[in-house]
Amino acid sequence: MAALLSTILALLSGLLGAVIGGLIAGRYSKAGSIEGARIATAHAEELFQKERDLREGERRTQIHQAFLEEMQLNTQIVGAMLGASYAGLLTGAWRFAQGDLRLLSIESARKLTEVYGRMHRYNDGAAKWDPNMTASTRESIDKEARSLKQLMQEAIETLEKEH
Repeated sequence: MAALLSTILALLSGLLGAVIGGLIAGRYSKAGSIEGARIATAHAEELFQKERDLREGERRTQIHQAFLEEMQLNTQIVGAMLGASYAGLLTGAWRFAQGDLRLLSIESARKLTEVYGRMHRYNDGAAKWDPNMTASTRESIDKEARSLKQLMQEAIETLEKEH
């Protein structure tokens, strides 16, 4: 009987130890799982932010390049047409960048907004141009073209400084 009592006592103490050990392990396991989930979430958010930053950088580069190329081409167009026929200037980069000027510096965004506003006005005037216009009318268009060319060259300088 003593051996039976000793065996039962050993089983009960083993069972009690297992229950207590299980509770302790479960408690720390839950805390570990929660902490693991936090770490995984933070890591995933970091990866998503890196991806967003990468895409934003690529978009910024595309916009910058589009404006720079278009400004250089428009400067050549204005220089070639003074005193001759008047063609509209290209404005495709403005449409391409629509809503994403925030990706450029404040100075570039301000300068480009001014340039493209003037370009749209110039294009409206060029569309109304008639070869039979008087010399004074041509002179006013040429004057606007010269000032616009200067403004575009300043925008090119600003864009080139940034890149």
